[in-house]
Amino acid sequence: MNGFGLRGFRSRRALAVLIGAIALPVGLWGCDGENTVELAPPEVLAPHIYAEVIDLRGRFREIYCQIRDDHGKNLPDDRPCPDALWKLGDEPKSHGGDVAMGASDGRTLVVVIPGIFGECIIKLVSPFSYALKHLEKEHGYRTGVIPVSGLGSSEHNAIQIDKALKKMDIGPQDTVILIGYSKGIADILEALINHSAVARKVTAVVSIAGTVGGSPLADGTPDVLSDLLSEISDQSCGAPEGDPGGVESLKRSTRLKWLSENRLPASVRYFSLAAFAKREQISKILHDSYDQLSWLDPRNDSQVLFSDAIIPGSTLLGYANADHWAIALPFARKGRAYEVLISRNAFPREVLLEAVVRFVEESLRNGPSSGN
Repeated sequence: MNGFGLRGFRSRRALAVLIGAIALPVGLWGCDGENTVELAPPEVLAPHIYAEVIDLRGRFREIYCQIRDDHGKNLPDDRPCPDALWKLGDEPKSHGGDVAMGASDGRTLVVVIPGIFGECIIKLVSPFSYALKHLEKEHGYRTGVIPVSGLGSSEHNAIQIDKALKKMDIGPQDTVILIGYSKGIADILEALINHSAVARKVTAVVSIAGTVGGSPLADGTPDVLSDLLSEISDQSCGAPEGDPGGVESLKRSTRLKWLSENRLPASVRYFSLAAFAKREQISKILHDSYDQLSWLDPRNDSQVLFSDAIIPGSTLLGYANADHWAIALPFARKGRAYEVLISRNAFPREVLLEAVVRFVEESLRNGPSSGN
């Protein structure tokens, strides 16, 4: 695998360490039981309306189910709608009618920004890789991935996003949808604030299992991360020179402070899709991190609390019934070698991503009154 496959590691333990850290470092407290409380802005727990989040879960469910009924049943990892999306008791009803499922006119560009360590494994697995191919080949969308630094801070990666977008062929009438998976959303939000060209080019931003509010797992960097860094130090996935801030960017204290100090550009539309699952639906290697987060809230995807994945002022699409890897990373389609540790990876990502894009396009056509 071009120097980064199974033979690129000095031990099976090293591989497990890497897999266990793809999305976020695993560990809330150190082995000595101590925890570190970082300074952060005052927080409140409040219903979504106080964060100006518009709840359109009912409409997103309609769109998802229509796509699944129309052609999704023949796609890999098919699930009935109730098994793919949680339906919480307060989900608003929707009677939005049929979703437009025609071919794209070629003016919509869908770009995914991976999470932390994404660069380290991009030759093995990339977020929504098959789903992006589905959008492109079956429906005519333009798609892409911006491979930001796997260990870079959000500030560093925001520069990479800015440079990548400047190189893309984007016309004045094009619709650009940036999808931030895991830490990718933090990188995108940084880019919108720090690089005016990004805000001018981007039409919509979607958080999918994103670390909008950070993750408690990052607040206590475990020793296992140091082991990982020593294992991959001779690979092409080290921290950028002078910028080892990838984990720091994921701390809740960092992200909440950032949110308190920055107001997102009003010219961009924002959408959020969170995830959580029951323990038995989460891959074995993620059980420890799920258990640690469950002390705070069992509604987590093993890496992110479901409430931390929502952009303030965004439109809420829903909650996927998946763990943090299953929602985006298609390990299960790479062969049986990963099934022992990554045991709950199957998820209908093609249907999910198409539903997200169709929903965003519909919202943009309908105007701001339809959401965010």
